[in-house]
Amino acid sequence: MTRMERNYRQNVSYKYEFWKMALTQLKRGRIENVFQIGMVAHHLITYARECVAGNMSASHYSEDGGDQERGGQGRAVAIRVPT
Repeated sequence: MTRMERNYRQNVSYKYEFWKMALTQLKRGRIENVFQIGMVAHHLITYARECVAGNMSASHYSEDGGDQERGGQGRAVAIRVPT
């Protein structure tokens, strides 16, 4: 499977889940919910893609100083959890 096909399938799964939820909410007259969920989902998906591409830090609490926009390295740092 090519990268383009994989991205297409990921986008289709997001769209399917969104519209399944949106139609349920619209049938109940909850239009505001559709806008709120759509906006949050868009930002979460965009942020996750930027993290995977290495453009953003996956954690705001890592030691590298944050994402590139704030002058950090733009890479995730592994943090050890005490056991």
